[in-house]
Amino acid sequence: MRSKAAKKAPRPRKPAKRVSAVRKKRSGASVRFVLRRTWWILRGAAAGTLVLGLLYGAYLGFEKAAQLESLSVKFVEVEGCRDVTPQSIERLAGVGKGDPLLKIDLKEVRRKVVSHPSVSDATVVRELPDTLRISVKERVPAAVVLGRRFVLVDGEGVAMAVLDSYPEGYPVITGVSDPVEPGWVVAGAKPALEILQSISRSGLLGPEKISELGVEGKLVRVSLMGSGTVLVMEQGATAGQVERLARLMESGFFDNRLPGYDLRFEGRVIGMPERKFDTPGESGISHAGG
Repeated sequence: MRSKAAKKAPRPRKPAKRVSAVRKKRSGASVRFVLRRTWWILRGAAAGTLVLGLLYGAYLGFEKAAQLESLSVKFVEVEGCRDVTPQSIERLAGVGKGDPLLKIDLKEVRRKVVSHPSVSDATVVRELPDTLRISVKERVPAAVVLGRRFVLVDGEGVAMAVLDSYPEGYPVITGVSDPVEPGWVVAGAKPALEILQSISRSGLLGPEKISELGVEGKLVRVSLMGSGTVLVMEQGATAGQVERLARLMESGFFDNRLPGYDLRFEGRVIGMPERKFDTPGESGISHAGG
């Protein structure tokens, strides 16, 4: 008897792939993230387009308004002038009647105005509908630097004017040979100006009491008006030297008939010895304006 062939066992099927709940969740979140990001990008692009449109519209509106005759310059008002003429400031500003007031570059106008040697600062403002106002602050003359010509300087050493004759009423600074043009800083005069300002601020001697400040290296010889008495001082440590001068004057021993006093040494003042003059009638140290 033939035995029946054994039936083949069925082949096991591969288990169906199952997508886990975690993967499904991640996939859904990724899609939502992409959609959300796309939405924000489109929204930002739309907002940017709107802003650009508004800006362009505002620009066109500004340009149209700036050209209005009612907003053009009719008045240029200059104030704060003492020695400088308002006409010279107006010429420097370069603003003409009829210029669009809204399109004037205020910073550029200020830069032009302060280029004047006698102007230290300026403020420029619009006053709608038709006025440009310029307020200037002038430099204050402090002394005259004597070289080939007479240079009027302020307390910072800025040359305000170069003159052919001596403008009376100011102390003279000698010993400085810097080449100078209006608006330049006379660097060599700064030590003398520092001492002049320190003495003036102390109230001991006003500028009208000082005729000359002679710069000799680090020394400054301050000649007093009329008597020619000389105060020998040194650059730097000015406060201490002025304090010694104050103590000397308060003590009652200060004598402007003497040739001078040396104030450079801490804790003491050295009186200069009497000078002998060979020429009859010569009395004291020569000084400008004394």
